[in-house]
Amino acid sequence: MTEARNQVFPYPNHCDNLNGCDLIQNFKTFTALLVKEKVMIPSIIHQTWKDREIPQELHPFQASWKRYHPTWEYRLWTDVDCRKLIADHYSWFLPIYDLYPQPIMRTDTARCFILHHFGGIYADLDYECLKPFETLLAGKDLVLGCEPHSHVQRSQAQTRGFDFILSNAVMASVPGHRFWEHLFKSFVGAHMEPNPLDTTGPFLLTRAYLEAPDKSEINIISPEDLFPFDESEVWEAGTKRTTLPPPPGEAYGIHYWQGTWWRKTKMRWYASRPPKTIDIAQTKNGAGEIIAIRTLKSSLIQRILPRNTPSSRSPPRISSPIIPGILPEAVNGVWYQVTHQNEVVASALLDVKQILRFLNTLDHPPLVTALMVTKGRTALAQRAVLNFQKQTYPHCELVIVNDDEDDQLRTWVQSLADTRIHLLNLPTDQRSLGVLRNIAMQEARGDYVAQWDDDDFSHPMRLALETGLVLLHNADACFLQRWMLWAPEQRRLAISHRRLWEGSFLARKVTIPPYPDIAKGEDTPVADAIALNQRTVLLDYPQLYTYVIHSQNTHETSHFEKFFAKATAIYESGAYDIAIRQLQNDFDIDLSQWIEGQPACRYDHPISGRRSRRSPALASYPSILILTPVKNSAADIPRYIHNLHTLQYPHDKLTIGLLEGDSTDDTYEILSAALPQLAVDFHAAYLFKEDMNYKSALPRWVPSEQRRRRAAIAKSRNSLLMRSLDNQDWVLWIDVDVESFPADVLEHMLATGKDIIVRHCVLPDGRTFDLNTFKLEPGATSWDWSPYLIDGILQPPIGWGRNYLSDFPDEDLVELDSVGGTMLLVRAEVHRHGALFPVAPYNNLLETEGFASMARDMGYSCWGLPWLTIQHPRK
Repeated sequence: MTEARNQVFPYPNHCDNLNGCDLIQNFKTFTALLVKEKVMIPSIIHQTWKDREIPQELHPFQASWKRYHPTWEYRLWTDVDCRKLIADHYSWFLPIYDLYPQPIMRTDTARCFILHHFGGIYADLDYECLKPFETLLAGKDLVLGCEPHSHVQRSQAQTRGFDFILSNAVMASVPGHRFWEHLFKSFVGAHMEPNPLDTTGPFLLTRAYLEAPDKSEINIISPEDLFPFDESEVWEAGTKRTTLPPPPGEAYGIHYWQGTWWRKTKMRWYASRPPKTIDIAQTKNGAGEIIAIRTLKSSLIQRILPRNTPSSRSPPRISSPIIPGILPEAVNGVWYQVTHQNEVVASALLDVKQILRFLNTLDHPPLVTALMVTKGRTALAQRAVLNFQKQTYPHCELVIVNDDEDDQLRTWVQSLADTRIHLLNLPTDQRSLGVLRNIAMQEARGDYVAQWDDDDFSHPMRLALETGLVLLHNADACFLQRWMLWAPEQRRLAISHRRLWEGSFLARKVTIPPYPDIAKGEDTPVADAIALNQRTVLLDYPQLYTYVIHSQNTHETSHFEKFFAKATAIYESGAYDIAIRQLQNDFDIDLSQWIEGQPACRYDHPISGRRSRRSPALASYPSILILTPVKNSAADIPRYIHNLHTLQYPHDKLTIGLLEGDSTDDTYEILSAALPQLAVDFHAAYLFKEDMNYKSALPRWVPSEQRRRRAAIAKSRNSLLMRSLDNQDWVLWIDVDVESFPADVLEHMLATGKDIIVRHCVLPDGRTFDLNTFKLEPGATSWDWSPYLIDGILQPPIGWGRNYLSDFPDEDLVELDSVGGTMLLVRAEVHRHGALFPVAPYNNLLETEGFASMARDMGYSCWGLPWLTIQHPRK
């Protein structure tokens, strides 16, 4: 009996009286001590950095932790280490972790999983330890600190209703604390939030605490103890404590708020990545001295001041960038940068809907005045006025300065009875365009003004989006980095290269200097001055503005030729018609009059000889087997069949092979009905059915789905190839949902003489669609790719070590390391010799990527035609 009781109560002094209160109390005390020992915060210091090469300026802060905690274990976690922890112990979170669009989001979440798994202290590398933390942590299970009170007074915190903000820069915890599991649920719920602060950062941490079921387990430390100085105090002092006032005696450390994730952030562009700087001309002061220069050596627009000019380094006004979940194909996702005095301080992906919602929350949105100058171009001016009336931003007006005494435009404007439109007719005089713009500026009543040229088009959301971005980031101006170029008579539509496009600006009126008294180019120095001196948003949304090239432009024809030559995308032939229809829909204006009848510039030379290719004359027409696996493609089949018929290649040399599998619609029935006519129109046509038994409710792009999904596609390709290939010379793989391609696409691909060739598949807005087609960056084969090896296949972030066809706009032919299957031409002997589509990882690649790797290992090479585009619909 006593033995049994001793087994139940392992306390050194037992008592036979089970009701003995001393024993029971002693046992409770003893077990409490045991529990206390089990949950003490471990003596481990955790810090994170992208790799082992910590910047020199952070070394003193890192050393301070070791100096005051000499017996503690120290762990530096790299990006690779963090991802491995997630993959090994929290694999359920890996899809979200990998899809975060910003590294800071992964860093924010990783530190919390580290503390949940190991316990200890986490500290940012820009946090300096001033004394040992043992006293602060004694007897506590979880320690979080409040940011300085001044941070709570900022608009971002006020609009969220916070009375305090919890920082994730320094945290301490026992392993397995249940608050972390509560926080992990918040990570999942907020992973599509656009702002990193709300997605994974302090704002999310604060909300999670407010919603925690048991706050008594969480110890909140005052700012005086952990964060004695706020951002502005530290920025003014730099990173040397000697330049700061003495910290309070109770302070355990100083956070220097370096914010490496949002200060001077370099932008990673999706698909067609930009050059490393925005192409802006030099800016000179009144004495002719260069005070700003743009260089290709840096991602920043560098600012140069004369030696006798004092440098003002007041901290820029930083606003957190808006970055939704990584949905690169989403129509509402567009990139932008924020600059302060020409220095990039943030870069982000814009959620259009969020900006519009933000505008709707404003009690007193500002008045925006659109300024238009015109002379003797009544039809164009009327079109511009109608375009203005389509603007969705309601708080706007249009000021028209008409340098013409003709009353035709005045009469027409009066007939509109639109009180937002104000027309000023001037007596005929020899005024320059710069002078006229200054007159318009004087007539503006709005706090913000936008340039509104009479011969161009603005998207209905232009004023709303530019105004919303300026207000959201407390900026002074917004410019477009790219816009559309339209030459109606040439039947050419293009997306420009990246630069600061003067005519696209919206700016705070008081920041705009006078226009110079010149006839053309008057807006360039004004735009440069704004960008140099103000806080500016640089928006990459070309569809917001279409510059129209016609016979009455102020610049000569050669001025526009170079823009088309540098264009990041050009729409021609069938793609042009599709793009113009989209333009009409976007502007909600009938463009037929200008599409057919407006005079345009007459070019002395082709706009881009490289892009104006005649169909090559082939010595012979080899037989081609066209193969397409299909699934749930009922809506795409009519267009697919139509596109096949538009090919100018001899149809009697073309055989069509189709394989349907796993469809839940009537794809197979539609193809069966179409098959007899296909067999008549082409050399032969075959239809097969084979289910691969792949079904998933998850989105097609989720990393965890890629191995199963692409393996199923590879099986379909191999099965279709084995059943269809006879004695044909070539095999052409085409995706069923390709929207359009040139009629002579086969002639161009065959004319290269290469064994494996792909063309450039783009979205309607000109961005690259086929990200399986790429060329590795120099030296990338020696990189450590293990962090991106998911389920045995490589799934790196977009652009990581890979250049896409959009990165080679000036190349005729590019040798590739991988190919996609949207339109892939393969010499049949390559397949016959054994190069198929791997259903299991081959060199960590599957399907078309694996095929390219296998073919290269067999001695073949893969090639791409950057200039030869086919179009894929946005899905």
